[in-house]
Amino acid sequence: MNDGLTVACANNGSNVWSYNQGLAIGGFTELWRTTGDSSLLTTARTLADAAISSPALTSNGVLTESCDLGSASCDDNQKQFKGIFMRHFADLTKATDSSTYQSFVQKQSNTPWARDRGPSTPSANAGPAPAPTKPTGAPKPVPSARSPPPQAESRTGRTPAVAVSGRASTPRLP
Repeated sequence: MNDGLTVACANNGSNVWSYNQGLAIGGFTELWRTTGDSSLLTTARTLADAAISSPALTSNGVLTESCDLGSASCDDNQKQFKGIFMRHFADLTKATDSSTYQSFVQKQSNTPWARDRGPSTPSANAGPAPAPTKPTGAPKPVPSARSPPPQAESRTGRTPAVAVSGRASTPRLP
């Protein structure tokens, strides 16, 4: 599934992005959950199987966008595409309990962890913890379990009542 159609509603042959597959997988998985129609889950699995075996979307079993290859670089939107795919793919994985899908999810986590760490390319999270900073200003009091939370004032300057006989109520403002 690529990212566009022509005026005649035909595949325009443009880039294949992981989020397109992810949204469709998520949609069919949710429809299956709602309706119980097993053909919908089958469609989600068909899309997932195609996505994780597609050379347009994976490289050595790792989800890859076209902007990840060569000298290209992903813009801020494209950097999020794999996350959209993985969110919906993980949901399908949970729904099907597929060991193939579980392995794919694990590889997506393990690969950058292994690839982006080491003496020449330390992880952004590597290294010593930052030194603690001194608090500025007076410390804020911590409400006790018995004290009610502070009330916000309305536009009229009055504090609305929010509890009636132990039940929350909607404040009435003039």
